[in-house]
Amino acid sequence: MFNTNLCLDYAKRLADQMTSFFEEVYQESNQRRELFLADISELRQQRLLGEQQQGLPAGKLSEEPQTLSKQFRSYLDHLKAKKMQRLEYIGNLRRETKKLISCLETTSITKEQQRLLNARKFPPTRVNMHRLRMLHEEMSAEYESLKQHID
Repeated sequence: MFNTNLCLDYAKRLADQMTSFFEEVYQESNQRRELFLADISELRQQRLLGEQQQGLPAGKLSEEPQTLSKQFRSYLDHLKAKKMQRLEYIGNLRRETKKLISCLETTSITKEQQRLLNARKFPPTRVNMHRLRMLHEEMSAEYESLKQHID
C-alpha cells in the first residue's frame, strides 16, 4: 500500500518528533511550575510581612473596591448564623440516628445512608437535610415498632 522506503523514513522521524514534542511539554510544565512556585513564595513573603492586598480583584479590573452596605453585611451574618445552626442540627440528627441504628443492630445501612451519616464534607442543602430527616424518622419508627413488640 505504501512505499517501504517512505514507511521506514517516517518510522525513523517518529521517534525524534515524539521526543521533541514531549520535551516541549516537559519544558512548559516546568515553566508553569516555576511560575506557581514564585507566586506561592511571594504570597508567603507577603503573609510574613503582614501585607494584605485588599480589593485585589477589583484592582485587577481597574475598579475601586466597594464596601458592603450594613444591610447586606447583616444579611450575610444572618446567613452564616443560619448555616451554623443547620450544621449543628445535622450533627445532632446524625448522632441520634447513629444511636438508634446501634440500638437496632439488625438494620443494614446502604452506601447512601452511610454517606448521610458519615460524610465529612456534607453541604447543608435542603435535599441533604430532607434525606437525613427521613432516615432519622425511618430509624425512629423502626425503633419504636421494635420497642412496642418487645413490651
